[in-house]
Amino acid sequence: MNCELVDPEDLLNQLRVLKSANVDGVMIDCWWGIVEAHAPQVYNWSGYRRLFQMVRDLKLKLQVSIYMYMYIFCVAMIVLS
Repeated sequence: MNCELVDPEDLLNQLRVLKSANVDGVMIDCWWGIVEAHAPQVYNWSGYRRLFQMVRDLKLKLQVSIYMYMYIFCVAMIVLS
């Protein structure tokens, strides 16, 4: 796991389609196990940062749920606009 977007251009096009359909925001699940996949306390947010920037550039609202490792336990809810 490298925390990188697999196909950023396609993802951006899909976000544009949502924007053109008057969708005002998206929700993203953020998995801590992806961010800290290689070693304890070594964090790689690059894929999420790129995704969040795409959402911001399109002026969409963003709701992020952060999940810890394999547990389906939401530890934080952050709403950004």
